[in-house]
Amino acid sequence: MDDYEQQEEVASWHGISKLNPIKICEWDTTSIPQVGEPLDETNWIVWHEHTRRMLRMCRVLKYVDGLIPRPDDPDEAENWEDNDNYMQVIIVTNILTTEMIHVSQCDTAHAMWISLEAVHEAKGLETAIAIGQNLFHVIANDSTNIVEHLNTLKTYWEWMNMAVDKEFRLPDIWFKVFISTSLPLSWDIFTQQYVGGRITKMETDPKRQLSSQQFIGILKEEYFWQQQCASKSDAVNQVVACYALVGALHTTCAKAEYCQVNYDLVG
Repeated sequence: MDDYEQQEEVASWHGISKLNPIKICEWDTTSIPQVGEPLDETNWIVWHEHTRRMLRMCRVLKYVDGLIPRPDDPDEAENWEDNDNYMQVIIVTNILTTEMIHVSQCDTAHAMWISLEAVHEAKGLETAIAIGQNLFHVIANDSTNIVEHLNTLKTYWEWMNMAVDKEFRLPDIWFKVFISTSLPLSWDIFTQQYVGGRITKMETDPKRQLSSQQFIGILKEEYFWQQQCASKSDAVNQVVACYALVGALHTTCAKAEYCQVNYDLVG
């Protein structure tokens, strides 16, 4: 099943009739689907990913990608125009007014999409590079909250892998290695059992076959366990310190009493 066959299957779950230039879909024009944030100058990578997923669910991605040409038959052409116009409305509804300058002269949904890509692709790559730089500078030390550290790494990694150019994406196996190297040296013994081996060799160790997300979950559990142990150790140290203080006070009091007795005898 290809990508567009999946679109048709998913759309059928939502009661959307088959989309083609022959029979127009009974679109609910009073409810235009919207992504979380409209397109602006800074969010192309995230907006691109969210919007394509939304269009795939609505089964109109073929119009955006220019895979449904305008038919020659007048009746089919009219249906095609209605469908394409609906797609155009979805696009303009999900961009800021400042972005309208890039699509106002476009006659089709495909032309609109190509225009937005031409404007934002270069900026998107610059954003991906900046995200990658931030990712590789996130290094933890012994006082770092490891849970927050891992959440930051995961956020940067997900943003980076939304880049349109697949060459900028960081594979899961390399992200897992980077997670390990970003932790303090005190974690090396623990992480070595989950990361390592040779790329040319088929890995059979279940621990090293874990995904980066499973690895993150294990690291969080280990961090919580270490924090609990540290809390118990601090409590024990406080008790020992209290006993030592009490002992010192008793010794001091005994010495003071001894001196007072000797003073009285001399006097």
